[in-house]
Formats: sequence, structure tokens, C-alpha cells
Amino acid sequence: METDLGKLYGHLPADLMAPFWFVATFNDRHIGAVRLDGDRLVNLGVRSETRRRGVGRYLMEKALERAKEMGLSQVRALASDYPVENRAMVGDFLLALGFEAVAEDQWQKAL
Repeated sequence: METDLGKLYGHLPADLMAPFWFVATFNDRHIGAVRLDGDRLVNLGVRSETRRRGVGRYLMEKALERAKEMGLSQVRALASDYPVENRAMVGDFLLALGFEAVAEDQWQKAL
């Protein structure tokens, strides 16, 4: 099944060919996704109506598992990968998952 992720995530870059997308679906609808691009987690997003139900946590667990399989020792996330209005929410979420803030606009987690 092909899906236009740009409809779900309007802030996505033109290059959607990164190695690993993790997508959550429910009733054949995309409700969330995250992309692992090297050691960087980008484009984390969950539909507002399905937030706070474990979807984001599940996606991140799968992405972190894959990062470990790839032999990475840590992963990071940058605030600049997210719309300004979502950066605080993303930062709080990452901190709750055990990431640490290493700069005002960057988080990382050892694997």
C-alpha cells in the first residue's frame, strides 16, 4: 500500500527515501511515524486524536531497537527537524523516554 506521508506530516523534507521509516496504522490509517536516518531520529509525529495512547512510545522503541541492530551507540534528535510549535512537546516526550538534553535544541540517548 502506498501512502502520501506528506499529507500526514506537512513538514516533511522532499527526500523521503531515508533507510528506515516506522509507521503505525489503525484501521488502515496512518496514525504515527518516525524515521531513523543514520543516528538521527526525525519526523516523529502522531495524529493529535491518537496521542497519549502509547503510539509514539511504541514507534520510538522500534526505532531504537533498529538503531541497536545497526550497531549504533547512541541516537539523537534535533529541534530543527520539527515545527516550532511542536518543539517543546517533542522535547518533553524525548526526556520522558530517557533522552538527555545536550544543547538547547538537541537531545541524545545512549543505546
